[in-house]
Amino acid sequence: MSEVKSAAARISALKKVCYTSEVEWGFVVLGKPQRDVHSVQKAYRTLMRPLHPDRAGSLPEAAAAVDLLREAKDLCEKSLRYQNAPDRPTRLTCTHLCSESGRRLFKVQWKAPQNRESAPVHRYVVSVLDPSYGKALTVGVLEPDYSQEFKRFLAYNDPELCSYVLSEVDLKKMPKLFKSDVITVQVAAGNYEGQSDWSILKVRLPRVGRASVSAPCKSPPSTAKRQGRASVGSSTKASPPSATRQGEDNEFDNLVGAKSGPELESWLQHQKKDDIQGWLKKWCQQCSGSKEAMISRLITFKEANAF
Repeated sequence: MSEVKSAAARISALKKVCYTSEVEWGFVVLGKPQRDVHSVQKAYRTLMRPLHPDRAGSLPEAAAAVDLLREAKDLCEKSLRYQNAPDRPTRLTCTHLCSESGRRLFKVQWKAPQNRESAPVHRYVVSVLDPSYGKALTVGVLEPDYSQEFKRFLAYNDPELCSYVLSEVDLKKMPKLFKSDVITVQVAAGNYEGQSDWSILKVRLPRVGRASVSAPCKSPPSTAKRQGRASVGSSTKASPPSATRQGEDNEFDNLVGAKSGPELESWLQHQKKDDIQGWLKKWCQQCSGSKEAMISRLITFKEANAF
């Protein structure tokens, strides 16, 4: 009860008249989270735990603090709803890294959009048009984060973040993709408010004769590492991209697939960080950072691929 009373007293002591606006008061009540909807909701959930009726019972101070906490969350969310989706990436280019049949690689690069306060850039989404389905499927979700490979934080406009390597080996679940003369690649920027329009690049594949012997690949040694360094996604909805991962269907995977929305997030909060990290790694997603960051990444990737 001492924790409940302490949390309630802190919130009740914060008076709106002491701040420049009700929104500023709201952010202070929530513990000054980052100014995006996801961070506000996370702060609200954290502060609500000790004040929940299951713990606080019918304590009047707790009930009053809960009302203030909800008001603060609503004010902050309303102020952030005025944000817009970011502009789309520009200047898409392609570099062929390997033309050997069965091992073809090409790297797509782009210029980051302007990171405006009203339209911040939180991630990039890369997709390709799958001839088998006749629609674009997400193959990568890239987010700013610290890179172990480059020993630095990759910001939204870092050239290493603004690139993606597409590999014929990793996209075996799209058997018709590399049989086409042209591959359509789409890149969009996104944030918690939405996603930009797609920027589209048509990549013409080098012709590979049936009887010819292609030169060995001369891709940089770090190519494979780069492809996994920033939330490289899956090429299909139902199976991991690597053939070695086929048939893996453990209990954790089943439960992730069966849950969605707040139920999934609440369940993941009580799971081991290693299990969440393993799921992300299996799907070639970025698996570094805090548990909260990995939970958010898992949910974003699952919703983007609708499985």
